[in-house]
Amino acid sequence: MLFAIYIENTHPNENLKMHFGGMQAQLLELLPAYKMIENLRISLITRYSECPTTSKDFRVYQIRKFRGSILGKLYFYLGSFYKMVKIHKHERIDLINVHTFSYNIITPLVLRLIYKIPILMKIPIDFGSHIKEVSLMNRYNLIKKFVCYSWLKLFQKYLIKKIDFIRVINKRMFEEITELNYPKRRILRIPNGIEFTKYIGLDKIVREGVNFGFIGRLSQFKNLKYMLMEFKDYFKEFPLDKLYIYGTGSELEYICVFVEENGLSDNIFILGFERDREKIYSSIDVLIDPAHGQGISNANLEAMSSNTLLIASEVEGNIDLITNGETGLLFNPRKKGSLLEKLIYYKKNPQQVKIMLENARKKIADTHNINSITHQILDFVLTK
Repeated sequence: MLFAIYIENTHPNENLKMHFGGMQAQLLELLPAYKMIENLRISLITRYSECPTTSKDFRVYQIRKFRGSILGKLYFYLGSFYKMVKIHKHERIDLINVHTFSYNIITPLVLRLIYKIPILMKIPIDFGSHIKEVSLMNRYNLIKKFVCYSWLKLFQKYLIKKIDFIRVINKRMFEEITELNYPKRRILRIPNGIEFTKYIGLDKIVREGVNFGFIGRLSQFKNLKYMLMEFKDYFKEFPLDKLYIYGTGSELEYICVFVEENGLSDNIFILGFERDREKIYSSIDVLIDPAHGQGISNANLEAMSSNTLLIASEVEGNIDLITNGETGLLFNPRKKGSLLEKLIYYKKNPQQVKIMLENARKKIADTHNINSITHQILDFVLTK
């Protein structure tokens, strides 16, 4: 069986202006697990990837020109179409696995129309959260935002009917897709997963005080202003503790100014994008996720696997992952003092924290094991 995996990029690249987020991170978890499945061949079609072609069963095709421009995107759409046609004629593609619901879905849809190749689409986030994220994007003017909204409506009303199978990763996504009258039997509800064993037994660096962390894009959608205000109050009572911020994005300048103006340079450290996940989780005790919405965050899964307590906003995705007080802590991202309350709870309840950490590791092993998830995906496709 030949899977053609279609995604614009799998690795970050500043020179090429390649975005890197949860969708890309999740695919990097899936690829090694796919490679372990017997009689499954993978062709990865992308603009940029650091994954090498390792055998005839795993090939990587990078299609790019015109660095960092709209021409580069158009070249990818047309070039990827031509490449997949060639692959299909020589080897016969059994399934196009699409990791997007953006404009580049057009290329797989045209292939489906001409060659009847079925499409499995993975939707990264619920539509409501996607709209909110677009509305908060500083780099998008009103015209770009209107185009995004219009595209989403077109996708919901017409294009979704052309997709053979849809994979959703949380309850809200499933509800939204069924509300569009999409057949339930063609919806695959399986959460994101990780190779959790690599985080078991990770040694924590012993330091004075508690080390909190944030991992992700520095954007308004991540609700960072709220997080910073809550930590500002927290550090008044616990001045020895730290907050490490890993990531880059449009809110970087705001964070730097906030830290300087509030005299928090000894408490808040901005460390940029860090690829070494084990380095991150050995340095922090608690991961904070204050976002306005989530799919199923890879960082949250990693934290729960690595003996790092997760304190997250009570939003879609996070409520699928966390049972408050049992596998982590949830707070209201719109209520002042809600996160602060959970930070103080963590400090004052070490025995309950130990129980939550153990429960979290068990949950990831039971329901977010990447090897199990890849087999579930394959079994679903083969039975349809």
